[in-house]
Amino acid sequence: MARRVHLHIGLPKTGTTFLQTTMWHNRGPLSDQGFLYPGHDRMQHYRASQEVRGAGRKALRGRAGAWDRLLGEIADWPGDALVSHEFFSMATPEQAHAAARHAVEHEDVAGLDVTVHEVLVVRDVERLGDRAEQVDEPLELDAR
Repeated sequence: MARRVHLHIGLPKTGTTFLQTTMWHNRGPLSDQGFLYPGHDRMQHYRASQEVRGAGRKALRGRAGAWDRLLGEIADWPGDALVSHEFFSMATPEQAHAAARHAVEHEDVAGLDVTVHEVLVVRDVERLGDRAEQVDEPLELDAR
């Protein structure tokens, strides 16, 4: 089992997509350093956040079980691991506690010494408004 599990819970518009994309594309080098970013596809983290927040099978479109699959991968990993999606931040306190409890009581994890760290990234509110307006605008890069 992973020694430490980091649960990155957002918030939206705080660089989460950049972090998730960077982690996904660098899974190999991260793995070589003992760090797991689990999942068979990037959407498993999103679907896990839906499950934690109580989404039904219809909303999951036949892809239920993402949270358990991520936990299963983490259970088999000897280093540290990170699960990341900004929509975890929308869970109620009860849902968050239930998810953390499920993580440490998961059948592949029960009885092991596991530490769960929640990571929350925030952003200056004044800048957040500007970013919300830029979402649909194309990114222009200065190639100097």
